[in-house]
Amino acid sequence: MIDRVTAKLGRKLYEVPVGFKWFVNGLLDGSLGFAGEESAGASFARLDGNVWTTDKDGIILALLSAEITARMGRDPGEIYRELTHEFGEPVYERIDAPSTPEQKAILAKLSPGQVHTKETGRRKNPGHPDYCAW
Repeated sequence: MIDRVTAKLGRKLYEVPVGFKWFVNGLLDGSLGFAGEESAGASFARLDGNVWTTDKDGIILALLSAEITARMGRDPGEIYRELTHEFGEPVYERIDAPSTPEQKAILAKLSPGQVHTKETGRRKNPGHPDYCAW
């Protein structure tokens, strides 16, 4: 869904590894307007750009939902249904595979240029010359 909304708005989407450390600098310096991660944690800045909270347990998202309802007079679920009507239902599929510490160490040292497949996990490989970002 974020890919689709970002494209419509003509904004650049950055996909980074899971973890606050990968996007915190962009939030702090104002180069990123929104950051989210798989764990459903959230980080919010004040209007002046200073950090307000780095809540990681979802409470801030529940408060945001309540504020959306209060200010817009609409349920956030209704707004989301409108987005799915416009952009389609999102699909998420994740396949986890166990790995040993040795395998993890090898993977951690890989660069995109070392992966010679055109697609990884059904997404185009950024290290491949045919890469096209969404």
